[in-house]
Amino acid sequence: MPCNIFVRQFARDYKNPKCLIEGSTIGVTSPRSTPYHCLESIPKRMGKPVRRRCVVCYATIKGRLGRTRARQIAKMVGTECRKCEKSYCLPCFNTAHIQAGDTISILS
Repeated sequence: MPCNIFVRQFARDYKNPKCLIEGSTIGVTSPRSTPYHCLESIPKRMGKPVRRRCVVCYATIKGRLGRTRARQIAKMVGTECRKCEKSYCLPCFNTAHIQAGDTISILS
């Protein structure tokens, strides 16, 4: 098999993972099926980065200054917890999830 055909096939299979054994579900998992809390980048939507407010920063500011001011100054982030699907900045993620005890605090 020529090298460039192999590279194209590998790239295609990497983007669309399939099981090697037809009808088998070995190795095919949902990214949300992990038992651990893990901070990861939010996937792009229509080619544009997605940014959301950190839920802990927003809640803290909202409690002190109200909703309108919280929307203005809460930290915008491009990361979310894989398990609970909420947006967190790194310091708030570590603070909120260290008590849970099942944290993998890496940015993937």
